[in-house]
Amino acid sequence: MTLYAKWSMVTDEDLADLKVDGYDLDKAFSPGETEYTVYDVIGSQVDVRTYTDPSQFSTVLINDQAVDSNGWKTVDLEIGMNTFNIKVTAQDGITTKNYTLNVYRLNDEAVLESIKAFNGSEISGYDPDVKAYDLGITTLSRMTIQAQAYNSKPLQGIEINGESLNSGESKSIDLDMGLNTIEILVTAEDGTTVGTYSLKVERVRKPSGSSSSSSEQNDTPPSNTDDRENVTVIVNGKERDAGTKTISEANGRKSVTVDVVRTSIENEIISALEDPEKVENAIVVPISDEADDVKVGLTGDIIKLMEDNAFDLTINSGNAGYKIPAKEFEIVNVARALNVEESELVEIKVDVSIENVSDDESQLIRQNLDTKST
Repeated sequence: MTLYAKWSMVTDEDLADLKVDGYDLDKAFSPGETEYTVYDVIGSQVDVRTYTDPSQFSTVLINDQAVDSNGWKTVDLEIGMNTFNIKVTAQDGITTKNYTLNVYRLNDEAVLESIKAFNGSEISGYDPDVKAYDLGITTLSRMTIQAQAYNSKPLQGIEINGESLNSGESKSIDLDMGLNTIEILVTAEDGTTVGTYSLKVERVRKPSGSSSSSSEQNDTPPSNTDDRENVTVIVNGKERDAGTKTISEANGRKSVTVDVVRTSIENEIISALEDPEKVENAIVVPISDEADDVKVGLTGDIIKLMEDNAFDLTINSGNAGYKIPAKEFEIVNVARALNVEESELVEIKVDVSIENVSDDESQLIRQNLDTKST
């Protein structure tokens, strides 16, 4: 008698089990369930182990890479959610089944995308990996700091001088005379990685002759010993000494020039924006002197701050008021025309001039307008 053996290829393509070393799946493994997630993994790699029935002679690939003889595979992780395809091929080489493994890696980088100070501009030369900055000298009695996290690198917490804040929130900080150190403590999403940014700013006294209406308000601009004097600028209805005035005469015409002091007005704008009772955003420069010509000067970064927050600039001179929405300056376009980077807007000086015309010139203008209208 002759006996013949007959067999066929195994077509079982199921995993018997799936594990991630050191972590639990979001649900108990079942061969028929094809998607699993692991949360809160720390580190740039994790070991994955797949289990199959040895008698089935199947093969396993994770993202097209073979596991070792024991079913292990070390996989690399990016910060955030990582997705891996686990492909099981039965002995017949034809029958396959795909499983999906999602692994969420916690951010372990304690870095900030940006730090903003004073007028809401990013501090000069900011680099996330550089942790110490010198903000220079100021006469301001307080400043505002804002820390912004990366969307792709979540943080567990941000503290500015010990106060917990959310990403993008601002903190107003009182400055003492002399050197001040501001610390921003950043805790990564993993809860263990901590980084500290240090900002140093030196507050100096104003030259003699300057004054302040309240010990709680910002420092006033310094008085000059020549023909300059401090003037009031009104920010959202609140009077602040934030400008200097120069009066001059030439060719029988009297001119008044007001320079809005950048370091004073920027902090006042930010404080005004934080006022929950504000109705509209407006900066008013009142000029009481009788003059033939009036000029108000602002730096480009202040105009950009005004534009971003829908401020209007009003110049009151004599019996007339002249209102200009900040957006009409189009300061970014001006900077481009001058080949000035947006980060260097402070280098641009914008003068708003108002000239009184003589009666004869006024009559000539009216005649020209009447001629064009007919």
